[in-house]
Formats: sequence, C-alpha cells, structure tokens
Amino acid sequence: MNPSLLPRGRSESYDELDWLLSSPIVSSLDGPIAGRATQYLKIMLERHDGPETFYRYRAAVLEKLLESDRRLPLPTWLIDFFAVSASRFPFFFDQAW
Repeated sequence: MNPSLLPRGRSESYDELDWLLSSPIVSSLDGPIAGRATQYLKIMLERHDGPETFYRYRAAVLEKLLESDRRLPLPTWLIDFFAVSASRFPFFFDQAW
C-alpha cells in the first residue's frame, strides 16, 4: 500500500484495506482513505440498497456506526437519507437505536 494514503501519524500496516484500495471505484475517488471508504460505502448502498431490500443495508450501517462510537460524526448523506425517509419508512424508527 502506498504510505501516502495512510492517515497522518499512523505507521502501522493497513493490509486489511488492500481490497478497498485495489477497487477501480475507490481508485477514481479523491481524498484520504477514510473519505474514499465513506464515498465507496455510499456508492455501494445506492447501488445495492433500495425498496427491494427495504433499505435495511442503510439501517445496518447506521446501527453499526452508532454501536462502534457515538462520538464519531455520522456521514451527512446517511443522516439526510433517514431524515427524509422518516415519514416514508416508519419501520426504521420502530427500533430503539
């Protein structure tokens, strides 16, 4: 992996990210690896999560992010999706997050 792609101050190996960095989609994106990973997640959710999945992948992503560290900022596009969808998809909000 190209060391310039690693976050500042991080010297440990990021071998587990090789699959992500080898993606043609991620290669075409700009910015640090965390930003590109978030962009990739958004692209994949737009591609694979929709009415046919009842948008459950987005709900799973939100749940996982909130479980991991509630102090981390959530992606704006994910917040916006749920804000707009609250009235259209009430089943998202039947759960206690």
